[in-house]
Amino acid sequence: MVDEVTKASLVQLFELSAEHIEQLVPEPVQQAAYAKTLLGAFDSKKVEAWVQEHADALRALATPDDWLQAVWPLLTTVVEDKLAEVIRAGYQKLT
Repeated sequence: MVDEVTKASLVQLFELSAEHIEQLVPEPVQQAAYAKTLLGAFDSKKVEAWVQEHADALRALATPDDWLQAVWPLLTTVVEDKLAEVIRAGYQKLT
């Protein structure tokens, strides 16, 4: 299937990735939670910090529209630029 050089490179890539993630998020439980977001450790930490900072305001939101308006700035910072542009254009049509 793959030669030994390619195999060794892939193993090294995954080891380096694991080390990087462990540096960013040392707790295994938190790593598992972040993995479920599909955002990556850096953006997951950014989301968690934002939610903690805005927790009181989020608890006061009553409608889905309120939630969308509140979290939209956060979403646009963690979603890839091209996808964000498509979503933003669709959202603007709704408002």
